[in-house]
Amino acid sequence: MRVAIGLLFGLLGQATAVGPPSLGQADEALTRRFTPLPVAHGTYVVYRSERRVRDLAEELKAQDPAPSPGAWKPERQDALDAFDSASRADRFRIAELYVGIHPFVARGSLVRDSRRLAYTLISPYPDATLTRLEPGTLVIVFHVPF
Repeated sequence: MRVAIGLLFGLLGQATAVGPPSLGQADEALTRRFTPLPVAHGTYVVYRSERRVRDLAEELKAQDPAPSPGAWKPERQDALDAFDSASRADRFRIAELYVGIHPFVARGSLVRDSRRLAYTLISPYPDATLTRLEPGTLVIVFHVPF
């Protein structure tokens, strides 16, 4: 009986211990390109993922105990809105890359280790040289200071 109860609690503990999803590969060049210049290193981290924006958004939303209305919902947006004022990138070149294409964008935030992390997911996304669009999802993570 004790063994069965121990196994049950062990399985329940595993089921509730959810770690952060894999966001893909951190990319320093994309971080420099798509985040503000005058912030401390590590405030923003940009990842490139081969995963679909919907899959990443669903996985992140599943970890959000009280998502805001519209959070984590991938929606088509104008490219310049997707790469809003936080972008140091050449806005004209971004607009050229996305002619006729509205990327899927999802936004939301989570609290981890007493810190709020704000996420922006964009698909497809420009490469760091702004010469081509890449499949998959760009994930911009902002470590919001409390």
